Amino acid sequence: MVRELIACFQYVKVEYIPRAMNIEADLLSRIASSSFPTSSREIRIESLPQKSIKEVADQLCVKDEPSWMDPFLLYLREEKLPEDDSEAREVRRKARSFVLVNWELYRRSFSQPLLKCIRPSEADYILREIHEGICESHIGARTLSQKAFRQGYYWPTMVKDSEQLVRTCDRCQRTSNLVHVPDVTLAHLATPCPFS
Repeated sequence: MVRELIACFQYVKVEYIPRAMNIEADLLSRIASSSFPTSSREIRIESLPQKSIKEVADQLCVKDEPSWMDPFLLYLREEKLPEDDSEAREVRRKARSFVLVNWELYRRSFSQPLLKCIRPSEADYILREIHEGICESHIGARTLSQKAFRQGYYWPTMVKDSEQLVRTCDRCQRTSNLVHVPDVTLAHLATPCPFS
């Protein structure tokens, strides 16, 4: 149960407390490990009327933030359209490019397999993992978005998000080429007057 709960949190801190600083736990462990004769009346056993640990753990984890996928998911799952006619027409037209597989949204592609549709928070993680993850490549924006596309992911702002990430990456800014600087220092050349 603890492992299932830990997976739902972003940050978990486990702190070890020595027995010398935790007297109650130390006494309980000594009682459990020591052997008493069965006729001893020193040990009192208390039975609880209900469990001390709840089986269902209530959490305040928000899994789904509003995203660009919501209208398509509503339309493909429940056939609900927005109230505005122009928006409804647009959703109905664009929904032809999407398909639900195991209640997850995928985008159809002409020459590639299905592309998994990603929420903005997941998109940021994917771009960062490709750009500066374990096999960091610090590639350019266009290559970064194409690499994410080839990996089988899709979201409508792929190029813009990758440009923003490359633009704000400190390491890329320090080691990038200086595009608008000439290769050599400029030297003034005095041209003679023509036909002199």
